[in-house]
This record gives sequence, structure tokens and C-alpha cells, in this order.
Amino acid sequence: MALLSVFGSRVPIGLKVLLLTLAILDDLAAIVINAIFYSGDLSFTALDTGAADQDIAHPNAAEKSQAI
Repeated sequence: MALLSVFGSRVPIGLKVLLLTLAILDDLAAIVINAIFYSGDLSFTALDTGAADQDIAHPNAAEKSQAI
């Protein structure tokens, strides 16, 4: 991502968005894998609560997530 910012406007916005999305999904996948394999007891109630908290904190996030 730092390399993309060095090139600035010469890199298409679509490529920046794609690579940022892949980086975020990669991080989320790593968190889920760690939660599954390195925890003794995975609490789906806690995961559901966290997801609900995010929905409450950012109710219009899906509507506002348009390409930059």
C-alpha cells in the first residue's frame, strides 16, 4: 500500500481499491483462522454480539461504502 501511495495518481483508483480490499480480507481471514485453531472454545455468541455492535455503531456503512 505504501508503494501505491508513492506512485500517487499514476495508479488507477480501481487498482488501489482492489488491493486495499484484498489486504483487509486477508487480515480478517487471518483473525478467523487464529480464532478457530488457537482458541480452546470459540464463542459464537461473542462473534454475533461483535457483529451486532458493528451494525449498531455503523448502521449505514453498506450505503456509504462507494468507490473513492
